[in-house]
Amino acid sequence: MHGLGGADGPLSRNPSCGERHGGAAGPGAGCCAASVRFIGRHTRRATELRRTFWISLGAVVPLFFGHFAQVGLWAGFLVLLGALQTYDDAFYFSLVTFATLGYGDIVLSPGYRIFGALAATCGSLMLGWSTALIFAAISRAIDRGRA
Repeated sequence: MHGLGGADGPLSRNPSCGERHGGAAGPGAGCCAASVRFIGRHTRRATELRRTFWISLGAVVPLFFGHFAQVGLWAGFLVLLGALQTYDDAFYFSLVTFATLGYGDIVLSPGYRIFGALAATCGSLMLGWSTALIFAAISRAIDRGRA
């Protein structure tokens, strides 16, 4: 398998990690790719289930921390703007919004609501992109394991 889009598909190569990715890849994708490659090399003799588990974990953990970093940046931005008073409230609001849960216990004033919508859109896109990246990593690892 050559990743999403095939060998000549619309995906590019990241020279820093040698993996295929879409245009929105960043340090999280490079870390994820390196982690998956490392685990893939060290689990070649494991059963397919065990290999899939470890590769999944190697993809999920770096992405999880990357999403937390994004939430932290949104929180800092909201405090810096004056939309929320404390970083704790801003982090909680950003996490709930990034995950598109939107509990409504903390809301932004009308002048800042657009930033909540942008954070939710960003979160939705990033979580979807991460799901695709995890699926691609597992699929590629399984294909390599069978070869």
